Amino acid sequence: PYNIPLNGWKIIFQIFLTALNVFCWLIPLRAKKISDNKLALGIANAFSGGVFLTLAFGHLIPECVHGFEGYSSNESLPYMIVLGGYLLIFFVEKVAFDAHGLMHEAEGHDDHDHH
Repeated sequence: PYNIPLNGWKIIFQIFLTALNVFCWLIPLRAKKISDNKLALGIANAFSGGVFLTLAFGHLIPECVHGFEGYSSNESLPYMIVLGGYLLIFFVEKVAFDAHGLMHEAEGHDDHDHH
């Protein structure tokens, strides 16, 4: 449409999506009411987690399975690799946050408002 080639549309949409991303990223940083509202941050966090899970289950896992066709006779291997990746990320986050909490408990700090 409008005599713009496909690669041109891709660049236009990438610029648009990047600008939208930066705009939506700056709103919570600049608005004190949003950054202090635990419920709003919790809902935003749950929404972003849902977006990533939808992306994984709707797009990435089928692509992974398709990419493994012909390489392995084990049909569950791509699923196990994806699960392993998610569990690794989960483990690292839990260890990092738990270690952070343990260090502050050892120092005698009970507040976490310094983030």
